[in-house]
Amino acid sequence: MARIPPKCLLRSPCPHNQTNRLTSRRWRRRGSRLINFVRASRRRHCYIVGRKMKPSDRKLLIVLACVLIATFFIIWNSQIMNLRRIQSHISKIQPEWQEFQRKNSGFERVSFYSFTGGNGMFSAVGEVNLEEDLANLRQFMESTDPPRPVFLRGLRVLKSVEKIQAQTDGIHAEQE
Repeated sequence: MARIPPKCLLRSPCPHNQTNRLTSRRWRRRGSRLINFVRASRRRHCYIVGRKMKPSDRKLLIVLACVLIATFFIIWNSQIMNLRRIQSHISKIQPEWQEFQRKNSGFERVSFYSFTGGNGMFSAVGEVNLEEDLANLRQFMESTDPPRPVFLRGLRVLKSVEKIQAQTDGIHAEQE
């Protein structure tokens, strides 16, 4: 093991030495770091042989590891993959959907989207007039061979809403 010389032998500044001094000896042990001073063209150069990682370097390494892990889970997450498959399916069936809308009235306020529940589902949102329209829409959506199950709870049936409203109005009229 190299011996550390007295302070009187310490010389020129070194970026790796916190005391801003160099030793006149070839090796100097600072903590667990071994610094090698090599003389080249009358100037001293400092090479770190086996230094510990600085706290700032350690933090940077942890942040990079977290970013890599998060990227891996974002890319390979099954829900995200399913949502992408549903979005591509929606874009593929647009001509069929427009033809279906032309043949059947009452679907102008309906649109498709990828629902995040159930690890990604093929869904529709909007309003239809009758329960039969809801059944026709379900049949159409399932006939397109979607990559994930069909989800229709986001749809509102207007005639059933009107029936419920009429029933509640009747109940309120009886109570008054």
